[in-house]
Amino acid sequence: MSLVLPVWRPAVTDQREQVGLACWGAMSTAAELAAVSSTLDELTRRVGRILAEMNGGEDDRYGTDLREVERTLGVANRRLERLVAGA
Repeated sequence: MSLVLPVWRPAVTDQREQVGLACWGAMSTAAELAAVSSTLDELTRRVGRILAEMNGGEDDRYGTDLREVERTLGVANRRLERLVAGA
């Protein structure tokens, strides 16, 4: 079974946002994907640290969902890394 992730693109609603997003056009797709992969990796580690530092009550409340979030972020990051390696 393969995980299908939706493609998200920011909606540009006014000219100020277009100017702000213009800097992204200077990066190649591979460079942008590598940057996103790096961000996902950091986010995955942060969630892992939160999980490691939770006490019993917090684990009961958040643990199951946070472990699923951590797993899903890891899957997404590995998929991006494969895309970058193949680019």
